[in-house]
Amino acid sequence: IPHGTAATSERTSKVVGVIEALARGSGGEPELREAMEILKGLPLLSVELWAKLARAAAGVQVWNVALECSREAAKVMPLGLELNDIEAPSEVPEIDSNGWFWLAVSESIEGRAIMALVRPRAQSDVTQLNLRRTALDSFVVASRFACFVRKADLVEHVARLAWAAAKPFLRKPLLRVSIIRPLGIITSNLNMLGAADRHFQVHLNVVLLEALSSGRMWAEALTCVDEAMRCIPNRSLHRPLLTWKAYCLAQSGRNALSEMTKVKEYIPEYQGHAWAVLSHHSAARYDQVQALQQSFKAVAMQPWNKADYLTEYAEWLISSGQNDGDTAEDVLLSAADALLEFDVGEEDEEEEEAVKKEEKPMAAEDPKKKKKKKRLGKSIEEASLDPNKPPAKLTAPLLDRLMRIWVMLSQVANSADEHTDYMLTAHHYAVRMLTSAIIAAHHVPKSGSSQPKEHPPAAPDATAADGTAAGGGGGSGGTETPADVVSESGTAAATAAAPATPSTAEGRSAEPGQGEQPGGAAGP
Repeated sequence: IPHGTAATSERTSKVVGVIEALARGSGGEPELREAMEILKGLPLLSVELWAKLARAAAGVQVWNVALECSREAAKVMPLGLELNDIEAPSEVPEIDSNGWFWLAVSESIEGRAIMALVRPRAQSDVTQLNLRRTALDSFVVASRFACFVRKADLVEHVARLAWAAAKPFLRKPLLRVSIIRPLGIITSNLNMLGAADRHFQVHLNVVLLEALSSGRMWAEALTCVDEAMRCIPNRSLHRPLLTWKAYCLAQSGRNALSEMTKVKEYIPEYQGHAWAVLSHHSAARYDQVQALQQSFKAVAMQPWNKADYLTEYAEWLISSGQNDGDTAEDVLLSAADALLEFDVGEEDEEEEEAVKKEEKPMAAEDPKKKKKKKRLGKSIEEASLDPNKPPAKLTAPLLDRLMRIWVMLSQVANSADEHTDYMLTAHHYAVRMLTSAIIAAHHVPKSGSSQPKEHPPAAPDATAADGTAAGGGGGSGGTETPADVVSESGTAAATAAAPATPSTAEGRSAEPGQGEQPGGAAGP
């Protein structure tokens, strides 16, 4: 037994006792300082103990001690080597996989400790951004070291911490460009190992694409899109990625029409949406009209979606004056016919009967009314808004589309009589939409009803990896996750009614790379 082994074991046990006491909620900075002095006196540097002590200090919000412990753990590196310079574990063979893991934990805690130094009310914007950029560098190192030992949960945890640190950089294009490198490394590591929350993985890739588009790095952005699509097997999550691929193809100067043929492997609604985005951002009129025609051809078997893209095509014909062959009026009438397939007639009588039945529950129902209800299929509450499923009847979004179509028809009418007829028809569908909304409001439970309230699900917690992957302990310190900026089941009407440009997470429609984005990643 080497000389001094017993004394070392006794001092190590004291440090472990302090860590366990802090985990139980007893102790504070004096005990942490005492444990630090003990660890400094050990003959060999223990990365694991320093990392655990840093994690315990973070758990009790003693961030200055946590920062010092994390930097002590980093001293395990040989002289002349910095943590940022390590690209592969083979560069430092004396550190085993356990050492790389605890170095990843200590670096993630160092980044959190630096984030704790941010004081929005007491510091200038430049100071805050510098602190956040330093924290991002620590998260990059933590992500890389966690990737060395294939710890996917720790990589995802660090990515969430990096997301919280990067949020203020997303406000302006130049700030977004400044975080391309750290964001690219962290996103690449997350794609390599995969994330438990695939939605978060998609949104982080979208943030990176927003940063690359701000720097007009179209080739790199297309490479990132392809990598993300390859690493995320669930194609139902690819809608925002397809949006950015179409946008980057339109901006890159490539032959976008030939590249976009690869979208045929997706569902029709995704195909139509991608073609519509390409048409909005193509510079040449030929590319615009070809993309628009491909958009409604992709959903030819889904008339409820086809109507949207026909409406966009008609709008393009009106604005560009290209009325040769297909006139805007013919296209709009085709769009109206596509939606009128789902018009099962007025529902006022049925709804009035439903209201009377509530007032007189014992009254027998007319068999004719039963037959009509069966034909209508679904109630207002049950009407499907899934763009991939045919609607049972004209819901409020479909009525809104019809109203828009008839108003546009009134703008291209050839006579005053046609103009009046089209406007009256638009008014008819506006009244129907308002009536359906009033009836739906009537069926909403009153505030004093005894029905249990449904609480929204809690936001995903980003505290697991630092504690679970690292063996328990401190969490993320209130890390935020990206908002669900892209609705995977959003209707094609939203695509047609709003610009098909990627927009900010808070719903501020803007050209990619030009709009402010304080809340998160860009989406379609």
